[in-house]
Amino acid sequence: MTRDARDGGVVAAVFVGSVAPLPDRLSRSRRTVSSAIVKRSVEGPVRVTTTGLAGDEHGAIGIHGTPDRAVLAYAIAHYPRWARDLGDDRLGPGAFGENLVVDRVTEAGVCVGDVVRVGTAVLRVTQPRRPCRKPDIRWGVDGLSDLMKSTGRTGWLMSVVEEGDVAAGAPFELVERPYPRWTIDEVTRVAWRDAAPGEAAELARCPALAPRWRDKLSARV
Repeated sequence: MTRDARDGGVVAAVFVGSVAPLPDRLSRSRRTVSSAIVKRSVEGPVRVTTTGLAGDEHGAIGIHGTPDRAVLAYAIAHYPRWARDLGDDRLGPGAFGENLVVDRVTEAGVCVGDVVRVGTAVLRVTQPRRPCRKPDIRWGVDGLSDLMKSTGRTGWLMSVVEEGDVAAGAPFELVERPYPRWTIDEVTRVAWRDAAPGEAAELARCPALAPRWRDKLSARV
């Protein structure tokens, strides 16, 4: 089974969701938060616009649904690992608020700046997903977002170069790779796990990386 977009991937499922109250399973007061992390699978073509998939809402406007965070993809290979690590097989496709579940591609085979054709839409990889506490809250697992970071199973975010339609079964095809040095796995390693001297500064100079990431890396340097 391939793991690099150069070898071709496929969209296994498409998800969209609406903002709704999400019970905070980690809160003693059982408070609720507004979130669209709970999504439903969609059959048939879905329109992809510069702000995301048609019918997909965002609970934190300005953090999600911005042009450089329009579409969230996640590798199908990770779900069995989560089931094994957490002893919970509910963490299947759609568990993390992803829009596209991608087969035969992981973070090790997707690079910042990659241009990919997905259905009739053309997307550009801009950054890893920086998980907040919403996955923790949804599944009642304190520290799940930290585990996503430490394992590199974050997923990746994309902007929309050309609007179009996507459906389950559509190829995930690499069109262009200008920065092969910076796989999503490498970006998260440098940002969160094990950066060698100078790597953060080098990564901060990658023009394809989302400005918010470049700014944080520059500030760290």
